[in-house]
Amino acid sequence: MALPFRRGDMVWSYFPYAENPDRPALSRHAAIVVGAFTGTEASRLLGRHVPPYGAIVAVYTSSQVKKFGDNLPIGIIQVPLDRALKNNNNSSFFIDTRIRAYLPIHNSFFPD
Repeated sequence: MALPFRRGDMVWSYFPYAENPDRPALSRHAAIVVGAFTGTEASRLLGRHVPPYGAIVAVYTSSQVKKFGDNLPIGIIQVPLDRALKNNNNSSFFIDTRIRAYLPIHNSFFPD
């Protein structure tokens, strides 16, 4: 079975909060896929059974680009408007590689 996501894809998800990483958040949020795994691969990596539809590891994004000012912390990647427009985004954003989540490929985590 082919995975619906690939590394580098920007996806809409119910990206979980750090306080509750196994439950989908209540609001939709953009994330960037850094790894996509079949159910077999995910089970091997996690050391426990994962449903056959697979899983991804994603990093957090936000359009609140002024949050950090001019001094971006390590792990923050700023995506300026001109680059964002090339990728079909309407505004600049940042990628926070420090905030990662494991998301099963299931409609409870992916609204679209």
